[in-house]
Amino acid sequence: LGGKEFNSSVLWMLRHYPLDFTEVHVFEVKKGLFLVPPRQEQDDEAQYSQIKPKKRLEKVSVFWQGDEPPPVPNWMAERIHVYTDFVDNTDYHKHVNITRFIKDVLRLTAEDTVVVKMDIEGKEWDVLPSWMQDPEMPSIVDEIFVEVHYSHASVLGFGWRPFNHTRQEATQLLVDMRAKGFFVHPWP
Repeated sequence: LGGKEFNSSVLWMLRHYPLDFTEVHVFEVKKGLFLVPPRQEQDDEAQYSQIKPKKRLEKVSVFWQGDEPPPVPNWMAERIHVYTDFVDNTDYHKHVNITRFIKDVLRLTAEDTVVVKMDIEGKEWDVLPSWMQDPEMPSIVDEIFVEVHYSHASVLGFGWRPFNHTRQEATQLLVDMRAKGFFVHPWP
């Protein structure tokens, strides 16, 4: 949620998890910002989880020179789904209700491995409290990385606008999520 670019959080997840994601769903509201990298001409059938870390770095670099990211295997490119909708936890017609999307559209359950990275510019203050009230969500979401937006002089220089919450409230949100059973980490 808040995908930005392939070489940021999506590639980080693919490189750091010892499993092979069957699907990657990316929400980025800025059309054209998140682009699936070009596909390799000759497809490599090896799964990322079977590739040793040194080889993994040779396959897809985190950083590159020039305009185009390095190519990815066809099997990986086919698994990436990109959406340009706003994410929220309401049924407003211009937003995607992310809880309903996870439970009803993707039909994810506790048996699935679900890793969420969330950077949704303040909407986490609506989504996460509702997840804490839903007894199914801690068992569906195995791990969550969240950029919690708050107002503080130290973050205004990084392009953050003033938000309605304090650093203490942001910390308490993460503490409350852990108390409800979420394996949550601040991002970045």
